[in-house]
Amino acid sequence: MSMHWRNRSGESCAYHPELCVQTVQTHIESTARLLAAQVRALMLERNITCIYISLPFFAKAMIKILKESNVTNVVTRQDILSKSFPIKIPRMIKEDNYHTALLEQEICIRSKLFLWHHSTFSRMIQYARNVHGSETIMLQQFIKVRYPDVALK
Repeated sequence: MSMHWRNRSGESCAYHPELCVQTVQTHIESTARLLAAQVRALMLERNITCIYISLPFFAKAMIKILKESNVTNVVTRQDILSKSFPIKIPRMIKEDNYHTALLEQEICIRSKLFLWHHSTFSRMIQYARNVHGSETIMLQQFIKVRYPDVALK
């Protein structure tokens, strides 16, 4: 299973913290915690044992939230680029964000299930998955409760 986690509200808070109200930060975290619980339930229901999360650097709190929600085997870009990962990624790819993003997209394309939202990155994955008839679920439709000030796109 894979998921692209990005939210415009979090992006605004990361780049302009002075404009980010505490309420928005609280709502982002609450939304992430609700999503993590739903992801865990979906993984248990479908007997999925691993999830790859593609996310921007400012959204790393989502990894911690997933792990706190007992989501098993959370794998990220940092994991696949580390020296301890079973498959050795060539240095040229590790140091090139474009190539790393392509690798992440390929992981998401080949996963059993993909949770996505409206972004160019997610759309490219979703288009490829549609060609193969692979299941995708849009985050906006998957998450049961979302605050209006949390933009999942």
